[in-house]
Amino acid sequence: MKETSFVVEDLVALEACVSEVVDVLDGPAVVLLQGDLGAGKTTLVQHICAHLGVEEAVTSPTFSLIQEYQTPSEESIYHIDLYRLNSPSDFSEIGLSEILESGKWVFVEWPELAAGILPEEYRTVSIKSSSSQQRKIVISS
Repeated sequence: MKETSFVVEDLVALEACVSEVVDVLDGPAVVLLQGDLGAGKTTLVQHICAHLGVEEAVTSPTFSLIQEYQTPSEESIYHIDLYRLNSPSDFSEIGLSEILESGKWVFVEWPELAAGILPEEYRTVSIKSSSSQQRKIVISS
């Protein structure tokens, strides 16, 4: 397994390195996001979406469960939050398997809740906060 790390001091530094993050992710891909509440998972997805050309506001899918965005070339990007789902029937109701197999960018928060249906190929992004602003982003593929 290959690992690449980035240490970002603040949001300006994140914006500066997001191009490299996207290159390392080598997508479109299924990207499993790991990190505590408030670690910056949605913030990272916001920056990646902006880099990929999404013009609309990118928001947390905590309550909607799935957010879908469009790039200028009309490619879909999915951002999914599994935190409130409890069972395989919940995954089926939101069409999780179909989205994971879509070949599009798919960012999944709380992926451990769907361990049984994750695809064989994915990237993992772990975000850890070292201070109120600084984050360590580790990408595994």
